[in-house]
Amino acid sequence: QVLPLTLLLIIMSDTFYQNELLIEWRESLNLTQDDVAKELNVSRATINRAENAKGASLELLYALADFYRKPIASLLKKNKFAVAV
Repeated sequence: QVLPLTLLLIIMSDTFYQNELLIEWRESLNLTQDDVAKELNVSRATINRAENAKGASLELLYALADFYRKPIASLLKKNKFAVAV
């Protein structure tokens, strides 16, 4: 039997993810924000907000990590979340 993993986010006054990695990953593939937005079926403004730490849902962060083939844990700031099993 597989136990569900519960991800508890403790959001402080600043962002809980490393937005600069999103820019780094995108630029390393020579993609524009528009390119990424089209692939994920979201607006360019949504990608822009995520990259500029203006807000991103956990769902979007998972989609971005998957798109870039990176682990979601690499995006999350270690002192901003806890994982409980």
